[in-house]
Amino acid sequence: MAEPLRIATFNTELSRAGPGLLLRDIAKGSDPQITAVTRLLTDVGADIIVLQGVDYDLGGTTLGALADRLGEAGPSYPYRFALPPNAGLPTGLDMDGDGKTGGARDGQGYGRFFGAGAMAILSRYPVLRTDVQDYSDFLWRDLPDALLPQTDGAPFPSAAAQEVQRLASHGAWVVPLDIPDQAPLTLLTFYATPPVFDGPEDRNGKRNHDVLSCWGMQILIRRKAKGCTPRSRRCWITPRCKTRWRVSPPSPSTVWAICVSIIYCPQPTGASSPLAWPATSLPAAMAWSGPILTASRS
Repeated sequence: MAEPLRIATFNTELSRAGPGLLLRDIAKGSDPQITAVTRLLTDVGADIIVLQGVDYDLGGTTLGALADRLGEAGPSYPYRFALPPNAGLPTGLDMDGDGKTGGARDGQGYGRFFGAGAMAILSRYPVLRTDVQDYSDFLWRDLPDALLPQTDGAPFPSAAAQEVQRLASHGAWVVPLDIPDQAPLTLLTFYATPPVFDGPEDRNGKRNHDVLSCWGMQILIRRKAKGCTPRSRRCWITPRCKTRWRVSPPSPSTVWAICVSIIYCPQPTGASSPLAWPATSLPAAMAWSGPILTASRS
């Protein structure tokens, strides 16, 4: 029997007020918040950790320093992975409707600087980088039935903003990993904006809803297209998201996205389950070529 894999996802909330400050604090070795995070991750002892709230830098220096701190305490993570996030990525536009540009909410995702509070992966096993699929630049307006915010019947904050607004506030990745003596494992991971901190237009709430709907459609459509076949690859969805229920019922795809985000389901080997598949299809930009979503205990 294959050795069980331990997979964890954790929002560290380690982001600092400016670039390089998190690296500085890690290097000091005395920051109580960083010490608490490393102790927790050491106790968990996961084989693969999907992190949020770790400030991104192009060379991966900060993530490497955090991994080295963990290595001093016990677990070793020689494989570190991160991609440029949407957080703090400048747009040059007023994205939150306050009449100003250049603020933390005017990037593709909230961020006081580019890379603030980004996603990252630490792993004991190699990331198959050539097979990674990054959908962080997928545009919100390209999602079927997108709930783009409006005020007084006009696009909020502007038509120009909606033309360039990405769906993901941080990132959306499909990341395969090479597990020795086992089938490859594929992580589907995203970091959604919270459905609060907006106005009556409900921009963040609608964006949060559509992120979940997007992944829900992706999962269900791929299951319908491929059916239930013997497992050749394993997938695990590791999101970081908050949602809220409304007076009106959420869409079926949103409900499914939430369910599969918190419940792992071994892939069946019989006929396809009689689920209510969504009628819409994802555009080609989001049609990932990997396996259907499955997960397993080993």
